[in-house]
Amino acid sequence: MSVGSGWLRVVTITVVLVGVLVGCSVDWSIKTDEAATTARLVYIPARSLSDEPASRKGDRDMALSAGDTVVWYGTTDTDWEVVTNWIPQEIPIDQVHVVVSAAAINSMLVNLDRQGDTAGDGLDLRTFHIEEGCEVDVGSSGNPLKCTVLNTLSEPSIENHGRGTMYYSAETGSDAGNVTGYILVNSPNMDLAFHLSGDVVVGGLVPIAGRSAVSASFTSTLASLYVRRHSMAAVEPVVTIDAHATAVVTSAHIRGGVIDVSRELTNLYQVGGVFTQEAEVLQYAHVYGGVCILNTTSTLARAYLLGGVFDTAQNALAKTISGLYKFPEATFIRSPRLTVTTENDIFGDNIE
Repeated sequence: MSVGSGWLRVVTITVVLVGVLVGCSVDWSIKTDEAATTARLVYIPARSLSDEPASRKGDRDMALSAGDTVVWYGTTDTDWEVVTNWIPQEIPIDQVHVVVSAAAINSMLVNLDRQGDTAGDGLDLRTFHIEEGCEVDVGSSGNPLKCTVLNTLSEPSIENHGRGTMYYSAETGSDAGNVTGYILVNSPNMDLAFHLSGDVVVGGLVPIAGRSAVSASFTSTLASLYVRRHSMAAVEPVVTIDAHATAVVTSAHIRGGVIDVSRELTNLYQVGGVFTQEAEVLQYAHVYGGVCILNTTSTLARAYLLGGVFDTAQNALAKTISGLYKFPEATFIRSPRLTVTTENDIFGDNIE
């Protein structure tokens, strides 16, 4: 053995030991120095789990604790319950953060019903995050991910920044799927980036924002729905709240997109986009811009028209508005079968 080779080995070992002593996260492996035909220890700097290269998947095997992050790579197959699909090699437990890596190989498709057999015994994640650049799907239309995601109200609980589709659902009679924070869809997916179904109770905001086409079908109970068009979007987002929703939507804040609602909505605040109340009650409509279409036969308590277009003539059904208040900037398209109990023109009249 040459003196130079021996000196190199001592120095390398010293670097590793110093890294341990100062509390760094250190990884190491034994490599062969082909030139000197000696073994040496190589220091590998700490990095985030989501940056783990494909060649090192499966290196780690450690017990998870609340607050940990577990990353899906799908190294082996599409099954949630196969530990070698995850880094570290552990199935996610309650109160962990799940990340679907941009380097994921396989979609997450099998054994996604994590709700348990009775209410309260299902999986409760803190966050679920699909990284930008990710090409794989999470779930399918017939087999969505079912779990609870409980983050703070001011932060996203579920995020999809990838190019695939995420299907998320919960059902009555099982462990009800709740989203305490909000769902953020910021995907370049040109087809369907996010699908939310089942009796999902969303406690916070639900912004749908896409760089390209983003559509979502909600069969859910929502506290507040926020829909806007991303500044780089090629087309508008599409959101549907269908008749299978379990309760009212408290408020909808519409800045863009195409929104169709077939469940009771308490308050509509609209400054853009095209909003349609297809069925059931819309209690209060505040229209500042965009196009608001009233197709339901249920009585609208108040309509405040400050701008945009308010259209009641898209179908031939009889409709009733208890109180109508309109500014001259608003365009009102009146159905011949519309009954207005109280009508006030504010600073003018602009009726078609």
